[in-house]
Amino acid sequence: MALVVLVGCASAGDSDQVGAQTLGSNDTTGEPGASTSTSSSTMSSTTGGDPNTDGESSADSETSAESSSGSSDPDSTDTGETSEGVVSWHRYTLDVATGAWSSTALDELWQGANAPPPTDIDAAMSLTHFDRLWVVGADGTFYEQADGIWLDPVPIATRFPMTAGLQVGGMTHTPGQMDTSSEDVFFVDNPTAVVYTQHANGGLDLVQVATLEDEPMGAPQGSGRAQWYFAITDPPLAGMDPDWLQWYVAYDDGNLWRFNAAFEWTSEPLGDNDFLTGGPGEPDPSTIEAAYYDDVFERVHFIAP
Repeated sequence: MALVVLVGCASAGDSDQVGAQTLGSNDTTGEPGASTSTSSSTMSSTTGGDPNTDGESSADSETSAESSSGSSDPDSTDTGETSEGVVSWHRYTLDVATGAWSSTALDELWQGANAPPPTDIDAAMSLTHFDRLWVVGADGTFYEQADGIWLDPVPIATRFPMTAGLQVGGMTHTPGQMDTSSEDVFFVDNPTAVVYTQHANGGLDLVQVATLEDEPMGAPQGSGRAQWYFAITDPPLAGMDPDWLQWYVAYDDGNLWRFNAAFEWTSEPLGDNDFLTGGPGEPDPSTIEAAYYDDVFERVHFIAP
Protein backbone atom coordinates (compact mmCIF):
# COMPACT_ATOMS: atom_id res chain seq x y z
CA MET A 1 0.00 0.00 0.00
CA ALA A 2 1.13 3.51 -0.70
CA LEU A 3 1.47 5.83 2.25
CA VAL A 4 2.49 9.43 2.75
CA VAL A 5 5.03 9.47 5.56
CA LEU A 6 6.20 6.37 7.40
CA VAL A 7 8.67 5.99 10.23
CA GLY A 8 11.20 3.23 10.65
CA CYS A 9 9.90 1.85 13.90
CA ALA A 10 6.90 -0.16 14.95
CA SER A 11 4.90 0.06 18.14
CA ALA A 12 6.35 -3.29 19.18
CA GLY A 13 9.88 -1.90 19.01
CA ASP A 14 10.96 -3.54 15.78
CA SER A 15 13.60 -1.75 13.71
CA ASP A 16 13.41 -0.97 10.02
CA GLN A 17 9.66 -1.50 10.17
CA VAL A 18 7.27 0.31 7.89
CA GLY A 19 4.75 1.27 10.51
CA ALA A 20 1.76 3.49 10.90
CA GLN A 21 3.12 6.43 12.90
CA THR A 22 2.91 9.81 11.10
CA LEU A 23 1.12 7.92 8.38
CA GLY A 24 -0.57 10.88 6.78
CA SER A 25 -0.83 14.65 6.88
CA ASN A 26 -4.02 14.66 8.94
CA ASP A 27 -3.91 12.14 11.77
CA THR A 28 -7.44 12.18 13.13
CA THR A 29 -6.64 9.92 16.07
CA GLY A 30 -4.18 12.32 17.68
CA GLU A 31 -1.14 10.53 19.02
CA PRO A 32 -0.10 7.55 16.89
CA GLY A 33 -0.94 4.39 18.73
CA ALA A 34 -4.05 5.80 20.38
CA SER A 35 -6.10 2.68 20.81
CA THR A 36 -9.68 1.65 20.95
CA SER A 37 -8.86 -1.82 22.18
CA THR A 38 -11.21 -4.65 21.33
CA SER A 39 -10.88 -7.57 23.69
CA SER A 40 -10.71 -11.11 22.43
CA SER A 41 -14.07 -11.88 24.00
CA THR A 42 -15.66 -8.98 22.13
CA MET A 43 -14.12 -10.14 18.86
CA SER A 44 -15.37 -13.64 19.43
CA SER A 45 -18.92 -12.39 19.72
CA THR A 46 -18.69 -10.23 16.60
CA THR A 47 -16.90 -12.69 14.35
CA GLY A 48 -18.86 -15.72 15.43
CA GLY A 49 -15.81 -17.79 16.31
CA ASP A 50 -12.81 -18.06 18.58
CA PRO A 51 -10.26 -15.64 17.13
CA ASN A 52 -7.40 -16.89 19.29
CA THR A 53 -4.63 -18.63 17.42
CA ASP A 54 -1.10 -19.69 18.19
CA GLY A 55 0.22 -17.24 15.60
CA GLU A 56 1.52 -19.95 13.28
CA SER A 57 0.83 -19.92 9.57
CA SER A 58 1.65 -23.53 8.86
CA ALA A 59 -1.04 -24.17 6.27
CA ASP A 60 -2.52 -22.44 3.27
CA SER A 61 -6.14 -21.81 4.19
CA GLU A 62 -6.95 -21.57 0.51
CA THR A 63 -5.52 -25.04 -0.08
CA SER A 64 -7.69 -26.52 2.65
CA ALA A 65 -10.72 -24.85 1.13
CA GLU A 66 -9.89 -26.25 -2.29
CA SER A 67 -9.37 -29.70 -0.89
CA SER A 68 -12.72 -29.73 0.86
CA SER A 69 -14.49 -28.54 -2.27
CA GLY A 70 -12.85 -31.07 -4.56
CA SER A 71 -11.16 -28.34 -6.62
CA SER A 72 -7.55 -29.16 -5.90
CA ASP A 73 -6.70 -29.39 -9.58
CA PRO A 74 -5.16 -25.97 -10.36
CA ASP A 75 -5.66 -26.48 -14.09
CA SER A 76 -9.42 -26.79 -13.86
CA THR A 77 -11.18 -25.50 -16.96
CA ASP A 78 -14.57 -24.96 -15.35
CA THR A 79 -16.88 -22.34 -16.81
CA GLY A 80 -17.44 -20.72 -13.42
CA GLU A 81 -21.22 -20.82 -13.72
CA THR A 82 -22.92 -21.52 -10.39
CA SER A 83 -26.03 -23.62 -9.83
CA GLU A 84 -28.02 -20.38 -9.63
CA GLY A 85 -26.83 -19.35 -13.08
CA VAL A 86 -24.49 -16.61 -11.77
CA VAL A 87 -21.12 -16.62 -13.50
CA SER A 88 -18.53 -16.93 -10.75
CA TRP A 89 -15.41 -14.83 -10.60
CA HIS A 90 -12.07 -16.63 -10.45
CA ARG A 91 -8.91 -16.62 -8.42
CA TYR A 92 -5.94 -16.48 -10.79
CA THR A 93 -2.78 -17.76 -9.12
CA LEU A 94 0.83 -17.05 -10.06
CA ASP A 95 3.45 -19.37 -8.58
CA VAL A 96 6.28 -16.90 -8.10
CA ALA A 97 8.98 -19.59 -8.12
CA THR A 98 7.93 -21.29 -11.36
CA GLY A 99 6.04 -18.55 -13.16
CA ALA A 100 3.13 -20.95 -13.71
CA TRP A 101 -0.48 -19.71 -13.73
CA SER A 102 -3.65 -21.52 -12.67
CA SER A 103 -7.22 -20.47 -11.94
CA THR A 104 -10.16 -21.67 -9.85
CA ALA A 105 -13.76 -20.47 -9.76
CA LEU A 106 -14.56 -18.72 -6.47
CA ASP A 107 -17.77 -20.66 -5.96
CA GLU A 108 -15.68 -23.84 -5.85
CA LEU A 109 -12.81 -22.32 -3.87
CA TRP A 110 -14.83 -20.57 -1.15
CA GLN A 111 -17.66 -22.76 0.11
CA GLY A 112 -19.96 -22.91 3.10
CA ALA A 113 -22.68 -20.76 4.63
CA ASN A 114 -20.16 -18.17 5.88
CA ALA A 115 -17.98 -18.01 2.77
CA PRO A 116 -17.73 -14.88 0.60
CA PRO A 117 -19.89 -14.63 -2.51
CA PRO A 118 -18.45 -15.78 -5.87
CA THR A 119 -18.63 -12.23 -7.27
CA ASP A 120 -18.43 -8.59 -6.16
CA ILE A 121 -15.20 -8.74 -4.11
CA ASP A 122 -13.52 -5.42 -3.29
CA ALA A 123 -10.43 -6.50 -1.32
CA ALA A 124 -8.58 -9.51 0.06
CA MET A 125 -5.55 -10.07 2.29
CA SER A 126 -3.66 -13.01 3.79
CA LEU A 127 -1.69 -12.38 6.99
CA THR A 128 1.89 -13.56 7.51
CA HIS A 129 2.02 -14.65 11.15
CA PHE A 130 -1.54 -15.93 11.50
CA ASP A 131 -3.50 -18.34 9.32
CA ARG A 132 -6.03 -15.68 8.38
CA LEU A 133 -7.61 -14.76 5.05
CA TRP A 134 -9.70 -11.57 5.02
CA VAL A 135 -12.13 -10.70 2.24
CA VAL A 136 -14.29 -7.58 1.85
CA GLY A 137 -17.36 -7.70 -0.36
CA ALA A 138 -18.60 -4.80 -2.45
CA ASP A 139 -21.50 -4.39 -0.01
CA GLY A 140 -19.08 -3.80 2.89
CA THR A 141 -19.36 -7.29 4.41
CA PHE A 142 -16.20 -8.61 6.09
CA TYR A 143 -15.36 -12.31 5.74
CA GLU A 144 -12.65 -14.05 7.77
CA GLN A 145 -11.22 -17.50 7.27
CA ALA A 146 -9.33 -18.66 10.38
CA ASP A 147 -7.33 -21.89 10.19
CA GLY A 148 -9.37 -22.95 7.18
CA ILE A 149 -12.79 -22.21 8.73
CA TRP A 150 -14.99 -19.32 7.61
CA LEU A 151 -16.31 -17.36 10.59
CA ASP A 152 -19.65 -15.56 10.63
CA PRO A 153 -19.51 -12.59 8.23
CA VAL A 154 -20.18 -9.13 9.67
CA PRO A 155 -20.25 -5.54 8.38
CA ILE A 156 -16.64 -4.38 8.20
CA ALA A 157 -17.42 -1.51 10.58
CA THR A 158 -18.49 -4.07 13.19
CA ARG A 159 -15.08 -5.70 13.07
CA PHE A 160 -13.11 -2.47 12.50
CA PRO A 161 -15.24 0.47 13.72
CA MET A 162 -13.14 3.27 12.21
CA THR A 163 -13.82 1.97 8.70
CA ALA A 164 -17.46 3.05 9.04
CA GLY A 165 -18.53 5.05 6.00
CA LEU A 166 -15.56 3.91 3.89
CA GLN A 167 -15.63 1.89 0.68
CA VAL A 168 -12.54 -0.18 1.42
CA GLY A 169 -10.85 -0.74 -1.92
CA GLY A 170 -7.78 -2.53 -0.62
CA MET A 171 -6.03 -3.99 2.39
CA THR A 172 -2.40 -4.67 3.17
CA HIS A 173 -0.31 -5.45 6.23
CA THR A 174 3.05 -5.20 7.98
CA PRO A 175 3.98 -8.23 10.11
CA GLY A 176 6.09 -7.81 13.23
CA GLN A 177 9.73 -8.80 12.80
CA MET A 178 10.85 -10.12 16.18
CA ASP A 179 7.34 -10.34 17.60
CA THR A 180 5.10 -12.71 15.68
CA SER A 181 2.07 -12.08 17.90
CA SER A 182 0.81 -9.00 16.05
CA GLU A 183 0.50 -7.42 12.61
CA ASP A 184 -0.42 -3.92 11.50
CA VAL A 185 -3.27 -4.00 9.00
CA PHE A 186 -4.21 -1.17 6.64
CA PHE A 187 -7.61 -0.39 5.11
CA VAL A 188 -7.69 2.17 2.31
CA ASP A 189 -10.41 4.27 0.72
CA ASN A 190 -8.34 7.00 -0.93
CA PRO A 191 -7.42 9.41 0.43
CA THR A 192 -8.28 7.83 3.81
CA ALA A 193 -6.25 5.06 5.44
CA VAL A 194 -7.22 3.30 8.67
CA VAL A 195 -4.60 1.28 10.55
CA TYR A 196 -5.20 -1.31 13.25
CA THR A 197 -2.90 -3.68 15.11
CA GLN A 198 -4.26 -7.22 15.10
CA HIS A 199 -3.00 -9.44 17.92
CA ALA A 200 -2.81 -13.23 17.86
CA ASN A 201 -4.90 -13.44 21.05
CA GLY A 202 -7.78 -11.64 19.32
CA GLY A 203 -7.06 -8.16 20.64
CA LEU A 204 -7.43 -5.23 18.27
CA ASP A 205 -5.94 -1.74 18.67
CA LEU A 206 -6.67 1.32 16.57
CA VAL A 207 -3.34 2.84 15.56
CA GLN A 208 -4.21 5.70 13.22
CA VAL A 209 -6.62 7.26 10.77
CA ALA A 210 -4.79 9.31 8.15
CA THR A 211 -5.39 11.39 5.05
CA LEU A 212 -3.05 10.32 2.27
CA GLU A 213 -1.29 12.72 -0.10
CA ASP A 214 0.44 12.41 -3.44
CA GLU A 215 4.18 11.93 -3.10
CA PRO A 216 6.83 13.31 -5.49
CA MET A 217 7.83 10.44 -7.79
CA GLY A 218 5.37 8.24 -5.94
CA ALA A 219 1.87 6.84 -6.25
CA PRO A 220 -1.12 9.20 -6.55
CA GLN A 221 -2.43 8.12 -3.16
CA GLY A 222 -4.16 11.43 -2.49
CA SER A 223 -5.64 12.21 -5.89
CA GLY A 224 -5.94 8.70 -7.34
CA ARG A 225 -7.87 5.56 -6.55
CA ALA A 226 -6.17 2.30 -5.64
CA GLN A 227 -7.56 -0.77 -7.39
CA TRP A 228 -5.91 -3.54 -5.34
CA TYR A 229 -2.94 -4.31 -3.10
CA PHE A 230 -0.77 -7.16 -1.95
CA ALA A 231 2.27 -7.42 0.34
CA ILE A 232 5.29 -9.71 0.07
CA THR A 233 7.21 -9.97 3.33
CA ASP A 234 10.19 -11.80 4.80
CA PRO A 235 10.52 -10.57 8.44
CA PRO A 236 13.84 -12.36 9.20
CA LEU A 237 15.52 -10.11 6.62
CA ALA A 238 14.39 -6.89 8.30
CA GLY A 239 17.36 -4.62 9.00
CA MET A 240 19.43 -6.37 6.34
CA ASP A 241 17.36 -5.87 3.18
CA PRO A 242 14.76 -3.12 2.70
CA ASP A 243 12.92 -5.46 0.38
CA TRP A 244 11.97 -7.62 3.34
CA LEU A 245 8.72 -5.69 2.98
CA GLN A 246 7.28 -4.92 -0.45
CA TRP A 247 3.85 -3.39 -0.92
CA TYR A 248 2.37 -3.51 -4.41
CA VAL A 249 -0.59 -1.34 -5.32
CA ALA A 250 -2.34 -0.89 -8.65
CA TYR A 251 -3.62 2.65 -9.13
CA ASP A 252 -6.04 4.06 -11.65
CA ASP A 253 -3.13 5.82 -13.36
CA GLY A 254 -2.36 2.52 -15.11
CA ASN A 255 0.71 1.65 -13.03
CA LEU A 256 1.65 -1.02 -10.52
CA TRP A 257 3.48 0.83 -7.76
CA ARG A 258 5.99 -0.78 -5.39
CA PHE A 259 6.98 0.55 -1.96
CA ASN A 260 9.60 -0.98 0.38
CA ALA A 261 10.96 -0.52 3.89
CA ALA A 262 13.46 2.08 2.64
CA PHE A 263 10.46 4.24 1.65
CA GLU A 264 11.37 3.95 -2.04
CA TRP A 265 8.73 4.15 -4.77
CA THR A 266 9.08 2.42 -8.13
CA SER A 267 6.46 1.72 -10.80
CA GLU A 268 5.84 -0.39 -13.89
CA PRO A 269 2.94 -0.47 -16.34
CA LEU A 270 0.03 -2.49 -15.00
CA GLY A 271 0.17 -4.87 -17.94
CA ASP A 272 3.97 -5.25 -18.10
CA ASN A 273 5.64 -5.94 -14.75
CA ASP A 274 7.12 -8.74 -12.66
CA PHE A 275 3.73 -10.40 -12.24
CA LEU A 276 1.50 -9.47 -15.17
CA THR A 277 3.02 -9.63 -18.64
CA GLY A 278 0.09 -10.52 -20.89
CA GLY A 279 1.08 -14.19 -21.00
CA PRO A 280 -1.23 -17.22 -21.23
CA GLY A 281 -3.39 -17.94 -18.21
CA GLU A 282 -3.18 -14.43 -16.80
CA PRO A 283 -6.23 -12.33 -15.97
CA ASP A 284 -6.83 -9.10 -17.84
CA PRO A 285 -5.16 -6.53 -15.51
CA SER A 286 -7.99 -4.07 -16.08
CA THR A 287 -10.50 -6.53 -14.60
CA ILE A 288 -8.64 -7.39 -11.37
CA GLU A 289 -10.63 -6.34 -8.29
CA ALA A 290 -8.51 -7.74 -5.44
CA ALA A 291 -5.16 -9.46 -4.83
CA TYR A 292 -3.22 -11.05 -2.00
CA TYR A 293 0.01 -12.95 -1.42
CA ASP A 294 0.41 -16.35 0.22
CA ASP A 295 3.66 -16.34 2.23
CA VAL A 296 3.69 -20.09 2.80
CA PHE A 297 3.48 -21.21 -0.82
CA GLU A 298 4.89 -18.02 -2.42
CA ARG A 299 1.93 -17.40 -4.67
CA VAL A 300 0.20 -14.20 -5.73
CA HIS A 301 -3.57 -14.50 -6.08
CA PHE A 302 -5.66 -12.15 -8.21
CA ILE A 303 -9.47 -11.99 -7.98
CA ALA A 304 -11.16 -11.12 -11.26
CA PRO A 305 -14.26 -11.97 -13.32
